[in-house]
Amino acid sequence: REQTREQVNTKIQTFLRQFSEETKSTLAADWRDQEQLKHTKNVIEEELKDLVNKKSEFEDHITTVDAKTKEIEEWLAESKTAKEGEISVDDVCEPVNKLHAQMLDLSAENAALTDVMYFLDRGMYSGQIDCATHLKMIRKLAKRQFLIRAHLIKINQVLAKS
Repeated sequence: REQTREQVNTKIQTFLRQFSEETKSTLAADWRDQEQLKHTKNVIEEELKDLVNKKSEFEDHITTVDAKTKEIEEWLAESKTAKEGEISVDDVCEPVNKLHAQMLDLSAENAALTDVMYFLDRGMYSGQIDCATHLKMIRKLAKRQFLIRAHLIKINQVLAKS
């Protein structure tokens, strides 16, 4: 009987030790989980504050963009109505006499020829036209431009005398 009692005591002690170890490990795991939850709660609260701040900033930006969009739309509407009443450049610039009209036309043609020669140079440099074609066209245009400039000088001399 004594032996049975000892066996029962040993089993109970073994069971209680195992139960105690299991309880300790469960408590340690629960404590770690609780600490992790506290930390995660703090992180989530910080993120939530940051998101609320960002939402406020974005709402401010949206308000600014809406105001600027309204300004641009008003400006476009004003520009459209102003464009409808726009005066032609030809109506604004009227020569006083035939010499001034001729001088205006020749000046415009001189500027156009300068532009054409520039684009011919660009075309040759980019390989779109060959050198022979380039030289032929430049000679023709330069001769025309020379005559126009000479004519402009003569008109200017006549206007200076009068």
